Amino acid sequence: MSSDPGDALARLAASQGVTRTVGTLTTLAIGEEQPDGQFSSFAKVRIGDCAALAEYARLDACADGDVFLAEMPPGERRSTQFVNVRRGMVVGVVVTLLLIGTSMLVGMLEQLRERRRLLAMLVAVGTPRRALGWSVLWQAAVPVLIGLGLAVVFGLGLGTVLLRMVGSPISVSWPAVATGVGLGGGLVLLVTGASLPLLWRLTRPEGLRAE
Repeated sequence: MSSDPGDALARLAASQGVTRTVGTLTTLAIGEEQPDGQFSSFAKVRIGDCAALAEYARLDACADGDVFLAEMPPGERRSTQFVNVRRGMVVGVVVTLLLIGTSMLVGMLEQLRERRRLLAMLVAVGTPRRALGWSVLWQAAVPVLIGLGLAVVFGLGLGTVLLRMVGSPISVSWPAVATGVGLGGGLVLLVTGASLPLLWRLTRPEGLRAE
């Protein structure tokens, strides 16, 4: 096998069934090394003739010796593998939050049943039902808010460490963070809304009766 890329490309073009070949040389341009062993920057460099480079970017004009800086659009620059990993993580987060929400709802309903006489007495002495509803909301919100805060802090810290290990620039996907926070807020509202019908029923005057 020839070590000359041009010769290898010519042999490939001469193969049966091949109608067109395009070849480029690819290398990396690395910036200065930092005291911590990381590099300040790096870029992928692709070398080829105008016909070959036109396969990778839209060129308005091209001549031998020209240099082009190509920037990929924000849409989905991401590797397909990482996109699939991200989708799997989102599905895992949703399933986990649903399980947590179910557990919270069951625990909340049990607590309301255990306190039915107390709740009925509070309403009987003039406590607004709205105040009791807010108490249920806060009871559901506090553990979720604490969990989300810890998850964001540790997630950002772990992500920063991993990016530094591979020498990649540190960037935060704020839409992903906002999605997690939004799902947590939706979980709180869902648990609270599912608990309110039982709360209204337990605060009726019949709840003061003792068995």
